[in-house]
Amino acid sequence: MSVAGGPHWLLQGLQQRLSPAVGRSTLGAACVTAILLLTTCTMLYESVYCMGVYEAYVVAERTRVSIHVMCILAFLSLRWQLPGLCGTSGIIPAGNRIAEMRNLLSRGLELPRVSETMIRAEIITHAWMRGEKWPPALERKPDHDVFTTRLVMLCDIGLCSALAGIFLPFPLSTLSLALCWFAYWVLKRSCGTFLNLQWDQLLLECSALGCALSVPPLRLGAVWSLRMLLFKLVLSSGLCKVLSGCPKWSSLTAMDYHFWTQPLPTIIGYHLNRRLTPRLSRLMVWFTLFVQVFPVPWLLLLPYPLGAVGVWWIVLLMILIAFTGNYGFFNYLTCALALTVPLGGTRRDDPYRLSDIIAICYGLVVGLGVTQPLLYTLDPLHPACHWASSVGHYLRPIAVGSGYGLFARMTTFRMELNFEAEVSPGGPWREIVFKHKPVDPTNPPYFLPIGHMPRLDWRLWFVPLGLMRGAPMPTWVDTFIERMLRHEPCVVDGLLPRQAFDWAAVSRIRVVLWNYTFGNDGWARERLDTLYVASLGPRMGLVCRSPNSPDQPPTPSDSMSSSEEPLIVPLHES
Repeated sequence: MSVAGGPHWLLQGLQQRLSPAVGRSTLGAACVTAILLLTTCTMLYESVYCMGVYEAYVVAERTRVSIHVMCILAFLSLRWQLPGLCGTSGIIPAGNRIAEMRNLLSRGLELPRVSETMIRAEIITHAWMRGEKWPPALERKPDHDVFTTRLVMLCDIGLCSALAGIFLPFPLSTLSLALCWFAYWVLKRSCGTFLNLQWDQLLLECSALGCALSVPPLRLGAVWSLRMLLFKLVLSSGLCKVLSGCPKWSSLTAMDYHFWTQPLPTIIGYHLNRRLTPRLSRLMVWFTLFVQVFPVPWLLLLPYPLGAVGVWWIVLLMILIAFTGNYGFFNYLTCALALTVPLGGTRRDDPYRLSDIIAICYGLVVGLGVTQPLLYTLDPLHPACHWASSVGHYLRPIAVGSGYGLFARMTTFRMELNFEAEVSPGGPWREIVFKHKPVDPTNPPYFLPIGHMPRLDWRLWFVPLGLMRGAPMPTWVDTFIERMLRHEPCVVDGLLPRQAFDWAAVSRIRVVLWNYTFGNDGWARERLDTLYVASLGPRMGLVCRSPNSPDQPPTPSDSMSSSEEPLIVPLHES
């Protein structure tokens, strides 16, 4: 069998054995049973030989501090982007979410009590950000200064809580992490599509599960629930590549495209792509599947030293990803989860106590609910899926129990949506430069600050993918153009760098589609098409014209809507 045919046959066979389309999978059922048995046996073993009271305290504390540090990075990165993203004059204004949430409660839907409580808490928080007394006036528009200021203040509250929680003892440390979770949860729901990335959901899961790390009777169980989260994250990221049927993964050629098609490459990824050989490319794909499918994820369910071996492989993969691409705090958060695996330990001398039994039961039950999407992927008919679904019913309202799947289908092209401004009537068009998104081909990729996630630059990467699949232009893109034409400071100064022209002279903006690849010195690009030209109409509303029909009567854009469904949501929730 040829080298190219062997891997294709192997991955295709694995896909057929795990595919839910062929009914109940024997291999999937065996995997679910193995997860349950390994989790139970290893937790009991480690509670005796590796995770005594002191060892559990050390592992829980280092994990808790790491989660606090990740929250600090996330809030710091988001703070300066909030006014332009979801402020009153931002791209997706969040000031009117109170009406949406009140309408949700008034529909009479049978919501879980936890969900109803969380919605009411979000309504109260938004009423405070709008500067209103309780109950809020739904028909009144929020004050710009008050809402945007308090939106940033909510981020500052989460930031200060994350910073203080590192040094606070129990129970204040638990309360501080819970406050971090709530602040980020409200901000995620307020920013909509801009905070709908997988690592945003992962941070919420880590924060929610991490609240129990400081509770003495639950430490061991809390550590295991986060360990199961790491197992779900890694194995789900690998299974989605196998089950997607993507020919680039099955033929082991995915890395031929990955480095230059990912949203924000680094300079190391640029040079690695230039020196990439077919053999090295196939080796990288095999290494990815080795870490994310088998056997490395399964080592996490085994006691020391096998669990520690799996951790080092995962950390190595995260380091390689961080060197070749900018993914915000995702890599560091995954490494923080890896701290839940003990790297040694001694046999406990004290006898079992009631708190140990409670911790083990807590870890098994919550861990089962955490892995529910993964279990359902492996075998939806397994009895454990029914048990996990029952537990997940109570965990989903607090954003626990989501599915993950990174790069399930490898993108084979890179199209960029660029914007050009007409700086004078009939005058030249100047490209609008972004802080991090590739525009000027002479600027090579580079490293972003640690943990920083440029939300607008990242989200614009998804737009051409949707256009190529026949999806319409997202309404927030038109809103973004309108904000630039209105010279909104929170957008043109907060989200964009200083331009080579005066914004006051801009009368029209056109949207151009480019094809980008890595070149000899930075990027190489080819102009594909001008999608449309936009300007402000007589009533200061956004007007779009066809680039090929300049005399055609303008048609009002529907971009004024502040709520929308995301174009491509890289978050697979069950």
